Amino acid sequence: MKLALALAVFVALTLSADEVDSPVRIHRQAMFVSESDVTQTAIVCRTHSKLQLALGRDFDAVSKQMKLDKVDFEKHCIVVIHSGNGNAFGVSLSLDKVELAAESKSATIHWTHKGYFGGAAPPNQMGNPTLVAVLDRYDGRIQFQRNIWQWPKNTPFPPSAPRTRQRR
Repeated sequence: MKLALALAVFVALTLSADEVDSPVRIHRQAMFVSESDVTQTAIVCRTHSKLQLALGRDFDAVSKQMKLDKVDFEKHCIVVIHSGNGNAFGVSLSLDKVELAAESKSATIHWTHKGYFGGAAPPNQMGNPTLVAVLDRYDGRIQFQRNIWQWPKNTPFPPSAPRTRQRR
């Protein structure tokens, strides 16, 4: 009886796995400070020319750092996210996950913006924090979901946290 039940569950899982697309894998990501305009934009680049437009003046430096010239656009796409801050002081950006919605043939890219909360002060960098990530190619509609990192509740801020961050 247990063997028959286990076999039925296995068959049901394999049938449902064929209906749902496999997740989009994040191959690599890097953050850099862009010299471009300070506007928040998120772009999916499926061609080399669109990537050049998205990165603008930073294209040569970023493509050399991340080896983007070797990316096969038949298999991969590149996501470029400009956070829209004028100061990159202690800011970090990360691509968390790519979530697929099978019924609507769309995907949502979740990314996190983490501001400076104290500790060892990083150098003051003027510019637009930008995240570049190489993903498996996805030709459907892509949406972006920005998550702003919050300091955990009931945890004191570090003594060096900016006064604007102090709880009252």
